Amino acid sequence: MSDARTFAAETRLLFRVALAIFTVTVLIGILNGFHFVQLSRAVLLTHVHAGTLGWITLVATGAAFWLYADGGSRLKGHARGVAIGMSVAVPVYVAAFLSGNLVARAIFGVPVLLLIVGIAVFLIRGSGAGLSVPRLGVLLAFVTLIIGSTLGVLVQIQLAANHTFLPTGAIGGHASAQVGGYLVLFALSAIEWRLRGADDFGWAGRIQVLLLFIGGLLLAVGVLFNIQPLLGTFIPLDLIALAIFLIRIGPRIASARWLEPGSTRHYAIAVPWAVVNLLLTVWFIALFIGAKGDFSKLNTGILTGADHAIFLGVMTNMAFGLMHDFAKDRPQAWPWAEQVIFWVLNIALAGFVLSLITQAQWAEKFFTPFQGLALLVGIVAFSLRLSGEAERPMGAARQAATGT
Repeated sequence: MSDARTFAAETRLLFRVALAIFTVTVLIGILNGFHFVQLSRAVLLTHVHAGTLGWITLVATGAAFWLYADGGSRLKGHARGVAIGMSVAVPVYVAAFLSGNLVARAIFGVPVLLLIVGIAVFLIRGSGAGLSVPRLGVLLAFVTLIIGSTLGVLVQIQLAANHTFLPTGAIGGHASAQVGGYLVLFALSAIEWRLRGADDFGWAGRIQVLLLFIGGLLLAVGVLFNIQPLLGTFIPLDLIALAIFLIRIGPRIASARWLEPGSTRHYAIAVPWAVVNLLLTVWFIALFIGAKGDFSKLNTGILTGADHAIFLGVMTNMAFGLMHDFAKDRPQAWPWAEQVIFWVLNIALAGFVLSLITQAQWAEKFFTPFQGLALLVGIVAFSLRLSGEAERPMGAARQAATGT
């Protein structure tokens, strides 16, 4: 596996900032789940973007630096610039959404987009050792992110200018590229990396990655221009890719030790959540095609359930697994926290997703505090662990104590 030390400072910075911003996502999510007050659109958009950019993309960027650590110290300045830039630009962009100011959203989205392009350039520069299956998947995930983010920034500019120049499906195309393309492709690539290593150059894995990439693009274009045949084409491509992934990674998932604290079970549980996300997405698309694009006739709880399956079930489990591996040489502040994070989060999330699909608001309110508590415990526990000093080998510690 790649040596994390080359860009360790950059990865650690991004992980810590991501955890801080995730707190905003979780707190807004708890308020929204209880339905005590009607949250404004600005607050809900803050919830979404603090999650997708502040939490998931900052973690993904840190993990990409780690995966591409073989690129060497020649890319150190590039990595440092992007890490610092993202750590500043993303919180500012999230704050712009919270302000509700359309001009601020349009302005501050641009540097985030440019920094995401900078990440992709870093990955291309660091691919001299060859693009294995995980590295190819991560690179194509960030390419998809650039496409989706470009649409998102153009939407913000359109809103700020109060002048329509994009197709009517621009917002849907933006969301589809991010969720159906970028998130799925990055998650499966990262999970493979951590469970099997970064050095698989096999054809089956490459086909899997390309199918996911093409499927995500077809979905985004189909939603953007309301081309329903493309929506249907996305479905078999992703189903075939997921089947290939399960055949290749299945034995590692089956051998996970579910009762033992560690990262492996977080990666393993993310896979069935990816299946749930895909099945719910396919279900909603089939209903969407049948309703001829009329959202008023659809149960949008299916789509919201799919979103939570990917955001929390897949990406958050994956992120906690990555942080566990990255900080494995640092002491745990709360050893008991791992069981709470894993079991409470995933059991509560299962109930929460089911409540969204069935539109049972009472159940949504019931599962919300358990889910939120597990996430907040995870935020604090991993923040403390990442802020601690690495444990030194016994010999080094003895030398430091004796001054020899």
